Formats: sequence, structure tokens, C-alpha cells
Amino acid sequence: SRSQFHKMNKSLYLYLAFCISISISIASPISGPPQPHHRERIPGNFTLTFQDEFDGTSLNTSKWVVMTTAGSGFTMGYPYIGCYVNSANNVHVTGGNLHLTVRDEGTNFSCSGVTTQFTAGEVHSLGKFSQTYGVFEVNASIPNVRTPGLQEAFWLWPVNQTQDGVIWPAAGEIDFAEFYSQYPDIVVPYLHYNLSSLNQNLTNYYYNCTINLSGYNVYQLVWTPNRLTINVNGYTCFYDDWNPSPPLQKPQPFSKPFFLVLTQALGLGANAYQPGNTSLPATTKVDYVRTWQFV
Repeated sequence: SRSQFHKMNKSLYLYLAFCISISISIASPISGPPQPHHRERIPGNFTLTFQDEFDGTSLNTSKWVVMTTAGSGFTMGYPYIGCYVNSANNVHVTGGNLHLTVRDEGTNFSCSGVTTQFTAGEVHSLGKFSQTYGVFEVNASIPNVRTPGLQEAFWLWPVNQTQDGVIWPAAGEIDFAEFYSQYPDIVVPYLHYNLSSLNQNLTNYYYNCTINLSGYNVYQLVWTPNRLTINVNGYTCFYDDWNPSPPLQKPQPFSKPFFLVLTQALGLGANAYQPGNTSLPATTKVDYVRTWQFV
């Protein structure tokens, strides 16, 4: 009968699946430290320098600091301004992910001189981890939102902004993954520095880094003294052989330690929050953050 045929097929399938799983387990060696996504496309050798898989039930404060507007003075969004807060509603670890959430609290509160009803989540590694050059990788899922109002970013900021005798943007900022919900199917890498008029390399940003908005994507920065390369899901969609304007000389400003920042916020400008149209709360889920150094 048809039902017997289906049962036989199912039994055969399960038996074959079992045999395959056994052969794979026997043939596969015990894995070592995680390797960069599409390792074979990156020249050189590496050593793992930072890793957070977010497998616990709380944020690892030996690796991360929760950003707060009260402690920094930095807000998010415009003209709808919100505050970064240290709250489990905005920053928490569960289910193998770091959750960063932007929320409408429904009632106004005061935060460092700002009156708002919006809160957001951001973490950074200043004072915990920083690095010059290497590979930086984040696997994450951003909110599946197709209307303006949200902004997310995975980025690097210099530990000592004035080390080269200049300030931002000349001091450098590496946004290896930045998202604007008005452009829902792409990530927009952006390198901040003052470029020389003699720079014949790529422009500072491209709009061709496509993503799968409904799932997780791997965002990777490969940073050498000569080039910044940004890969999405193993494919290169942006690189820059930067040439800074005087008084800096290459590899400045990207020759000093930078620290990690992960952000979920409201948008601004053309991507500003739209009451009644932008869905809140909205959460970015980070599966892992890993970095490697060249050896």
C-alpha cells in the first residue's frame, strides 16, 4: 500500500542517515579553535585572539561593557532621540545569542538632560579588548524591518582617538557592517577618515553588499596595513586601499588599536523613526563575535 511504501522509505532514509552520521563522526577530526569564515580566501596564518559565543545566561563583563547615555553623553536617533541604557530589556544574553533591543517605553523619562521615551542597547570592548590589524567577524541577525526608523552597526573605534594628532573623522572609524532599515536588503560598510585628493582607490561606501534579512549573516573585516576588505557571507563586497590626507601618512589612521562596538538604535535623517510605521521593539541577535591576528 502507499502507507507501507512511505514507511519503508522512511525506514530506509533513517538507516542511511544513521550510517552517514556514523561515517562522518569517525572521519571528522576533533575541531580546534574556530577559523575565519571562508578561511581559504584569506592569505596568511592566524591565531584566535577574541571569542564570545554568547552561550551563557548573562553578558560576559570581562569582554564587554554596556554603553549608557548617562555615562557617556551619547544618544541615538534624530529627530526622535533615545538613550542607551543598561537594562535587561535592552541588553541580555539568552538562547546562544546576545540580544540588543531598541524600545518605546511608552512614557517619558529623563536621561542626561534628554527627555525621551526610547531606549536602546549597545555594548563595546573598550578597556577589555582592542587590536590593530587582523580579522574581525560577527554572525548576526538584524530586525526583519522594511520601513525607515532602525539603524544597526558592528564597528570599530580607536582606543586613543588623538594618537595621530587628529580627531574624528580623520582619526578613523571602521563600520564594517552598518544597516539602515530604509535599505532592508543591504549592509552599508563605511570607512571614516580624511582621504587625500590623490586617492584613486574605492570610494568610502558601496551599496552592493546584499544580505538575507530573514536570517543570520556573517560580516567580516580583513584589516592589513595596506587594505581594508569587507566580506559578507564569505564574498568580498568592498575594499579600500586608503590614502589619508596630510598630515597623516599611510597606514595612518588605521595603524593603531581599535575596539569593538555592537549597536542597535533608532535611525536618523532620511532613515528616522516614523511613529506608527516603524515597528518596536526591534532586536539584533548576535550569535558570535570572533577575531584573529595574523601570525
